[in-house]
Amino acid sequence: MIPDTTKSWWYTASNQQRGPVEWAQLKDMAKTGQLGAADKVWCQGMPAWTLASEIQGLLRSSSAPVNQEPVASPYAAPAIADVQTQKPGNVKRVSFPLLLGLAVGYFLLYAVVFASLFMGGDDDVFIWVSAGAGGLALICGISMAVYGCICLYRAWYALQDGHARTTPGKAVGFMFIPFYNFYWMFVAGYGWSQDYNLFTQRHNQTDAPAVNENLFLATNVMYCCLMVPFINLIVMIPVIITAWMSLYQMCRAINYFAEN
Repeated sequence: MIPDTTKSWWYTASNQQRGPVEWAQLKDMAKTGQLGAADKVWCQGMPAWTLASEIQGLLRSSSAPVNQEPVASPYAAPAIADVQTQKPGNVKRVSFPLLLGLAVGYFLLYAVVFASLFMGGDDDVFIWVSAGAGGLALICGISMAVYGCICLYRAWYALQDGHARTTPGKAVGFMFIPFYNFYWMFVAGYGWSQDYNLFTQRHNQTDAPAVNENLFLATNVMYCCLMVPFINLIVMIPVIITAWMSLYQMCRAINYFAEN
């Protein structure tokens, strides 16, 4: 059978139905032995599950079969038509300018704090200015963190069609687990960019805003590098730039789903 390499594929492994994956990923699984000749695969348009060995170009020994009937399978073919329309509703908009404004306000107010302490010394006026600016900076910082969590929650909520790798609650909640959050940010950030691109492909949303997976991956890697002495001095500025670029793309995506 000649495969359609433009569609998503499902496969069986350990008596379980899994997927969807792209054709290139399916071939990689075959090369590494994760997918064997006796496993079955399926994509939209096929009448039934078919042995991987009968899909041309999937396995090294694969060849196009002649006049063979589809192989019967105990697994039901995925209800692709249902999956494509099973999108979450009521996605709420987010404001990237608000998030950026809170961040700018946070840093400017702390700059006022340090400037007042440095210039004023023991002067009561400068001490009160420093205390007031510090309190406002704290409010901005907390507001920025809370609104950032809201954006992350809505970003994952928009992808809940049954194929997302995690839920909105886990995406946000697990970020507060000490040490584990260094791993989890790759799931919540880089993983979201991957799931977003797969989501838009599944639902044929060709007009959806572009999301660069490499940008999200680079941001997560550089964030981890901030914990390493000396290296953190090198990545400090780049990670701020890539982080805000990633947030901008995420906010655009959320607002796209809110409007469509």
